[in-house]
Amino acid sequence: MSLRPLMKEALEAAKNDEIPIVIAPTGYGKTIATLPIHEYVKKNNLARGVIHVSPLRTLVEKVFEDIFCCEGGIQAYGLNEKKKEKKSPYLLRSPLAITLDSFILSLYRLPIPEIIKIEKGYSAGHYYPTLSAIKSSLIIFDEAHLALESNERTGYEALVAGVTALAKMGVRFMIETATLRPNVIGRLVSQMRGAKVKILLLGEEGSNYVKKLNDAVKGRAEIRVMEDDKFT
Repeated sequence: MSLRPLMKEALEAAKNDEIPIVIAPTGYGKTIATLPIHEYVKKNNLARGVIHVSPLRTLVEKVFEDIFCCEGGIQAYGLNEKKKEKKSPYLLRSPLAITLDSFILSLYRLPIPEIIKIEKGYSAGHYYPTLSAIKSSLIIFDEAHLALESNERTGYEALVAGVTALAKMGVRFMIETATLRPNVIGRLVSQMRGAKVKILLLGEEGSNYVKKLNDAVKGRAEIRVMEDDKFT
């Protein structure tokens, strides 16, 4: 499976320790790019594997069923899930699909399988395998607009907490989103101080959106506007 131009550029940015933010309409091929990206990073020892993070459980299930299931992929199970067979609770398998809330808990040393034990004080939690898996993977935040423009602030705060922590740890990650309001992108970029952020936008140079995006980002990220003749 070949990658579309923006996704190729995003992978190249990740290789160069930049943080790519891909802005392209639904249907561009952002989600299905995870599998060839996974194959590339494994083949070239860029990362241990790929962790695909989606805001909603339904999206995680769709990614697994439509993309990962025939390629050795796996799901992490979420909160309140009882069925744990064929899952990877400590995020050790790849490619792996996980919800945003479960990923954030795992990132902040609360592995999902041990939440109840930790809450009751029976265990401090075996977070080392999970944190090691995260640090050695390429993290892909897919459908980020669903979290960033959610009516509930929890989604926005969870994503910001995630990218802020990963940027500080030097973990490779990328953000994929449909078109977002420029001020939302600007706020997100401001949370990644000191990191090399590269915004890859499917659009036209000189458009009103690009002008507003430049104003919102305020020079804190490189903005590259690209066209794709095969996508209209």
